[in-house]
Amino acid sequence: MLCADVCPVKAISDSNPKDIDNSKCLRCGSCLRICPTQAKSFTEEPFKALQQKLAPLCGIRKENWYTIC
Repeated sequence: MLCADVCPVKAISDSNPKDIDNSKCLRCGSCLRICPTQAKSFTEEPFKALQQKLAPLCGIRKENWYTIC
């Protein structure tokens, strides 16, 4: 149940840690790092879904809005 506690978007159910809402999951890896039994992993399908979700946002290069002096 440690994974449900550390999930920043609460994508992992508090009552059943096998129940994960993939539409909320950020793939941040917090659950992977804290799990003492390494019960969590990412599969190819969720990564493809994330790529499709981010493609419109990351497809065009944007210039920085700040300047470092």
